[in-house]
Amino acid sequence: MCLVLVELLLKTLMKQDEHNESRICDLSLAGGNCLGLIARKVGDSIVDSVMYFVKLKLQEHKSEWRSHWAGTYALGSILEGPRVEKLSPYVLPLLRFLLDGMGDKNTHKKVKKITSRTLIRIFQFLHSPATGHSIISTENIEQIIPVLLKSIKDPSPDDAKKWDRSSYLAAEGCEAIYYIVQGYEGDPETVAGIEQRLFFLAAAAYETLSKVVRCLDVSEFIKPLLTFVLSKLETYQNLSQADKAKQGDLQSLWCGFLHVIIQKLSSLKETKPILLEFVHHANIMRLLLEALSSHELNQSVEPLIYSCFGVVALVIGEKFERYVSSVMHRVKKAIEPCAVMTDEYGNHLKRNILEAHSNILKGLKSSKAEVLIPHNSDILKFIEVVIKDVHRNESVERAAVEVLAVIADVFGTQSWGFVFNSRH
Repeated sequence: MCLVLVELLLKTLMKQDEHNESRICDLSLAGGNCLGLIARKVGDSIVDSVMYFVKLKLQEHKSEWRSHWAGTYALGSILEGPRVEKLSPYVLPLLRFLLDGMGDKNTHKKVKKITSRTLIRIFQFLHSPATGHSIISTENIEQIIPVLLKSIKDPSPDDAKKWDRSSYLAAEGCEAIYYIVQGYEGDPETVAGIEQRLFFLAAAAYETLSKVVRCLDVSEFIKPLLTFVLSKLETYQNLSQADKAKQGDLQSLWCGFLHVIIQKLSSLKETKPILLEFVHHANIMRLLLEALSSHELNQSVEPLIYSCFGVVALVIGEKFERYVSSVMHRVKKAIEPCAVMTDEYGNHLKRNILEAHSNILKGLKSSKAEVLIPHNSDILKFIEVVIKDVHRNESVERAAVEVLAVIADVFGTQSWGFVFNSRH
């Protein structure tokens, strides 16, 4: 019965809507989604029949782009569920074919999109050196990385639709590199250079670099990145007010990236003592609080300041007690307007406020967490509003759950009283 259903779904993959540029599912996309659900449920038993279809359609790719698309989509749909050992013998011979398709200017635009997504899933689910199984080897990594880096570079197309596709592929390339790096503990050899006018690409590239910094314990790699981002921030300080306004979003990217670097350096054994020796947290906290009070503060920087509060608390621990009153006063002023925001900025601010509260609790946990007891009810009321918000995204949900978990961990059974008081 399952194989009959699989065969039926495979047939739907050939029913693409060529003119559908939106992300609304047509029949072929729905069929692939269903294949993915079946693969997650039945595992290895789906592989042989689907891979027969994949090979058949990819052999037809030169005469019909729909076959190329269908075969590639079928492959990407079943990567989660079956064992790596079952999939690898099928996928490894096709990897070079997929990479060549990404670099071929004659490849149909829809095929390139589905190929980039399939490569991401291959690196996400079939690249796990820690378990002894990986689709990536020392031989093919030299073929993979240049293709992905090429997809990130600025193609500078004149046509708006071509630009949209190029931006999409660049973001996908960044995500693919992230999954490759996540599987390794070695040094990556590239630092992305980003033109200021390409903010979409810059955001994708900085996010990728942030993920690289988080997952690698390599201070030698972090040093040039730290120098780079500090030079960018120094240049920003010397701009006119008009130019600063134009580059406010980029400033938020640089501050966010610097935040990740400092957080990582504070956790590494060889750099943490050095960092703590030169951290004058009183001055840092004063500047952060003054910035929040400034009417000239760019809106995009505010969420990052709340993140900084959390990082400082993690680094200095119980010494953060002296700042709790001032910080929570700012948090209380922010959460009321923030609670009713429904756009992406609102989600970003909500998440960072919640993450800051979690980190402050963690930093004070050893002996000073009780100073936050008067403020827990405000945060719990905020969480209640956030959870009821239909526009919230997944990252906000995770941050809210994290706060509840940390409160329960720090205060134990006493936390039930906070929940009860926040509802009355």
